Amino acid sequence: MEFMVHGLPIPQGSKSVIQSKGRTFLVDQNRDNLKPWRQEVASVAAAEMDGDLVWSGPIYIKVMFFLPRPRGHFGKGRNEERLRPTAPIAPHVKPDVDKLTRAILDALTGIVFHDDAQVVDLYAHKVYADDWRHPGAMVEVRKVV
Repeated sequence: MEFMVHGLPIPQGSKSVIQSKGRTFLVDQNRDNLKPWRQEVASVAAAEMDGDLVWSGPIYIKVMFFLPRPRGHFGKGRNEERLRPTAPIAPHVKPDVDKLTRAILDALTGIVFHDDAQVVDLYAHKVYADDWRHPGAMVEVRKVV
């Protein structure tokens, strides 16, 4: 199955320990942004599953993240729509591809597969969004047979 999730990809952030009423909790530092992103991924994946049961067995996943280019990659004035010659070809800065991928895997757990330990083959790429590829993530999930 393949599906596109639109929106700014949010990485699974670092964890923080908080204490409340004598109990200790481990929470994601960026939970306010992460939760809606994971819910969107889960919602699109559930629609693609179309009532199918959660998959068992080994899983292959390929994810391509489309990230917005910073304004500084473009010229100024009449060249504001043109990329500068020095603009990088791929986003080799934060967010980390592994943290972006962890957010996807966590969102798919319990909807597409039982546990992300089932993933035996994983490919993840970061590219810049453009006029025809808007920010988001293209996700491909297959059973390994």
